[in-house]
Amino acid sequence: METQIVERFVAPEEEGFYLRVPFQVPEGVERIRISYTYRKNENIIDIGLCSPEGKVIGWAGSNRDELAVSEAVASPGFTPAPPAAGQWQILLGAYHVAKKGCTVQYHIVFEKKELRIFKGDTHTHTNGSDGVFTPKELTQIAGRMRLDYLFLTDHNNEAQNETPYSTDTLTVLPGTEWTHYRGHAGMLGIRHPLRDIIANSGEEVREILQIAQERGALVCLNHPFCPFCGWKFGFDLPYDLVEVWNGGIGAEANLKCLHWWDGN
Repeated sequence: METQIVERFVAPEEEGFYLRVPFQVPEGVERIRISYTYRKNENIIDIGLCSPEGKVIGWAGSNRDELAVSEAVASPGFTPAPPAAGQWQILLGAYHVAKKGCTVQYHIVFEKKELRIFKGDTHTHTNGSDGVFTPKELTQIAGRMRLDYLFLTDHNNEAQNETPYSTDTLTVLPGTEWTHYRGHAGMLGIRHPLRDIIANSGEEVREILQIAQERGALVCLNHPFCPFCGWKFGFDLPYDLVEVWNGGIGAEANLKCLHWWDGN
């Protein structure tokens, strides 16, 4: 964690102006937190944030004392954005300034990226396919379980990816489970991995998986040894991951998959 303190004196004649307060973001930052103080009984100062590209990340009134921005989540009124290294700008709204002027102090904290172990679920279903819970209910359950991330992967469905559900503690990621009578494949990380769901030959299956990868999805062959919906297309196809343990199919199929994995 690294801290930077920046001060800006606002002169009385700057009342009613929008001012820019530059600060430098170092490399390797995961989250930016900014708090600010000034004499509130005499002044009213609003706050906003601008990225190095000049994009306004957000704006808040003087009722806000702090804000936070990361790639996944941000404070209300601010857009999630990667904290790229470079010169950012605090936007200072000088709504009311005392006759003697006003010193605004910004306390900027850079939370650095670090190696972590994350726990989450890469394979879930909502009531949009054969699940019981709505996407919101499912994410609330994941939050109570203290998961770090959750993929929503309804069968042949991308509708669950249209609404953001991430919170400060849970990152909800887009996904789809391409579902065929001869096997299921998770497509993780993008909202629209599917161009088509219909495949009646091995080559059409290959094309579906390739298109998902080309669009940026991680392709995961799910529960390949399940007796009811195992993977019957073979493993000479484009994929990135194999689901070696599935909570709903029983130990025998999972152990068979683990033994297969250990042998390859």
